Amino acid sequence: MKTISVAEMQALDRKAIEVYGIPGLLLMENAGRGVAELILNLARSGRATILVGKGNNGGDGLVIARHLFNHGYQVLILLCADPEKFKEDPAVNFRIAETMQIPMVRVTDQTARSELTGYLEKTDVVVDALFGIGLKKPLAGLERTIVETVNAVCRGFIVAVDIPSGLDGDTGQILGEAIKATHTATLACPKKGLMIGQGPHASGKISVIPIGIPSQELVD
Repeated sequence: MKTISVAEMQALDRKAIEVYGIPGLLLMENAGRGVAELILNLARSGRATILVGKGNNGGDGLVIARHLFNHGYQVLILLCADPEKFKEDPAVNFRIAETMQIPMVRVTDQTARSELTGYLEKTDVVVDALFGIGLKKPLAGLERTIVETVNAVCRGFIVAVDIPSGLDGDTGQILGEAIKATHTATLACPKKGLMIGQGPHASGKISVIPIGIPSQELVD
């Protein structure tokens, strides 16, 4: 299976947007819809808890939440970052989810671990949309607490968006702590870090989700 580096994936995203004119919002929509379809193939209904960070990975999570909600899932979005700090495209999807009245809870440093456990332990699917491939520093503070709690209490499917949060996308090194996913829905092309180091242990079953990048850019 062909794999690509973080820098190569970031260059593909830029080229899709700047050369081909594909809006980033459309790439995000394709990603989120594709991951939602994967989850629906795992379980047609149930309870889903979506962990949302502030970057584009979090934006993907908000799209996933919307599609699962529209298919009858009981959805809870855990906002693990201040929505006022969301980038442009994630902010659009946050406003849509808010207008749709999808249940949301803001998780902060003051959120007790017991409260976080309560949100996570009875869910059928946890979607990890905290961090994407750009993470290079060890998880700490709230983010590490969230990841540790997910790993400790979740008994259903854990679906990582693109890469498990806390895993280095190039080396497969665990950056302090990483989500232990049952499934990883990697976007456009598998990342090198999924296949080496601790990547296979953290990633579970890997599925590739097309996001609309022109096919000629994905060939060897």
